[in-house]
Amino acid sequence: MEEAMKTRRVAPFAVLSTLVLVLGAIVGLHELVAVASPSPSADHNVHVRKVQNKWKVVQAQDSTKTLVKAKRGDYIVWKAVGSDAFFQFQDSTLFGTDSGIAAAGKTLRLQVSSTADSGRHIYSVFCLKDRAFATGDSPPVIIVE
Repeated sequence: MEEAMKTRRVAPFAVLSTLVLVLGAIVGLHELVAVASPSPSADHNVHVRKVQNKWKVVQAQDSTKTLVKAKRGDYIVWKAVGSDAFFQFQDSTLFGTDSGIAAAGKTLRLQVSSTADSGRHIYSVFCLKDRAFATGDSPPVIIVE
């Protein structure tokens, strides 16, 4: 009879302890997933257009700014304004390709690769309409942070 009384007293504690352990594991797993989740990617909108009669690569929201700073996983979105634009990238690991095309009025959207090196990446943009290269920071630059 004494053995049955001990079991009755211990059983609620065992159930409660198991519940606490399970809840702790769930909360810990949730925190682990939250920490391990990558930050959402961002779009960096850039225009290839004429500015003061010269082809430039400029930020869409401010044509006086040319520098693009991006993180791995972000997207660079170029819009060709007024000419077909041909892109040449020196490092194919930046986007997983060494070239791209945007027809006049259209966009080219490329994601910065997870294997892209940090630092400055220069590239070229050729504007077919005037058969001229666009400048940015002369040449255009993307900085991977």
